[in-house]
This record gives sequence, structure tokens and C-alpha cells, in this order.
Amino acid sequence: MVTLARIETRRVDERRLVPRVLVDLNVRLRLPKLDVAYLGRSINISIRGMYVLVDGLTPVGTSLDVDLCAIGALVPMQLRGRVIRHGSGDEPSGMGLMFDWISPEAVVFIERLVSRS
Repeated sequence: MVTLARIETRRVDERRLVPRVLVDLNVRLRLPKLDVAYLGRSINISIRGMYVLVDGLTPVGTSLDVDLCAIGALVPMQLRGRVIRHGSGDEPSGMGLMFDWISPEAVVFIERLVSRS
């Protein structure tokens, strides 16, 4: 089970279409067609996507199943997304994900994080 590490909701001031917040979550990324999973940590999240620190980078365009778990949650929240970029320059090693599908529980969780910032 993936557990919530720490939540620090602080809005990131950038020119984005949707607001995102800095948040430190444990994340499990799974390749749907293979028996491969990566454990990582989020840097930020929005209703459209997230940036995840992870050692194993998958190619841009790869579809991933994403599991997040809030404190006290018995079942991880599920999302589906795809890799849209890898970290570059001064960014820590990781991947930018764009969500293709978000469970209703994850929508509520992310909207609450963003609204608190």
C-alpha cells in the first residue's frame, strides 16, 4: 500500500491553465501491460497532472497507472496518465505526468489540496 508522506500545500506561481500545489506524496507507478512498478514521490500536483521523483524513467508517451493514498485511506486512489516529459536542467530526476483518467475519490482529494493553498 502506498502511504501519504507529507502534505505541504503551497500554490506554485506559474502560467499554467490550472492551479497546482507543492505536495510530497508517496506514489506507485505501474506499467499496465507489464509486471513493472516504480515507487516515487510527488513534487506537485494539479487536477491535470503531477511531477514525480522516480529513479526509473519511462519513455515520454508511456501510459501508467498511478496509485496515491491519503492518510487513513484503506485503498489507494487510482489515476491513469502518461509521461509527457522528463526532468531537465536544475530539476530533480523525475517525470511529468498528464492524467487521462482520475477516480472520483482522487478528484475530490486533489481539488481539496488545491483549494487549501
